[in-house]
Amino acid sequence: MTVIGIAVAVLLLCTGTLLGATWTSRVLRSRLHQRGRAQAEERRVLAKEWETVLQHGPCPRCGSPTPGQDTYSAPAVVPD
Repeated sequence: MTVIGIAVAVLLLCTGTLLGATWTSRVLRSRLHQRGRAQAEERRVLAKEWETVLQHGPCPRCGSPTPGQDTYSAPAVVPD
């Protein structure tokens, strides 16, 4: 091989590596953004559900009433 052939081979190798790295980073970045959006939506849903529970409204998942402050009963004291 000549010096020009080696230089062309190195240039092609470097170009391929650069293109591969660029493509890989774009694919990974898009997947991370999709995952981040899904997690943000899940956090919004959970925050809304917790807000409902803390306000003593019905359960957002099953519709049953959540326990309020007035449903707590103190333990009975049993004399010996």
